[in-house]
Amino acid sequence: MPVTAEAISFDFGTAGGSLVLQDLAVPDFIGETSGAPDLSVPATLSLAMAWGDAGPELTVSDLETQHTGSYRECRATIAWSAAEQGFSFVAGDAGSLTSRFAQLGFERTGVFAVPQA
Repeated sequence: MPVTAEAISFDFGTAGGSLVLQDLAVPDFIGETSGAPDLSVPATLSLAMAWGDAGPELTVSDLETQHTGSYRECRATIAWSAAEQGFSFVAGDAGSLTSRFAQLGFERTGVFAVPQA
């Protein structure tokens, strides 16, 4: 789902960044158990993710599999909530949920991985 550029900030040099979405309209698919998997109701979600505390840069290049990339391991936190009529759910306050592994990076695959002459 596309988000606005204002929702994202990113600095590869420090592996720091954030993604903040507030009251994003999404469908909540409620029909799985009723046999109508496409049945949904309107819902909203909000999340705040933050990345930081960068480790060293790892660069990979494998032209045989057409994949190149630069990555930095880092720490990440998230706060997430969702709501629909009559129900809401909150998974942690801002920054209270911390990842076991997080990574930011750039990658190129397919024809984009091949160096241009």
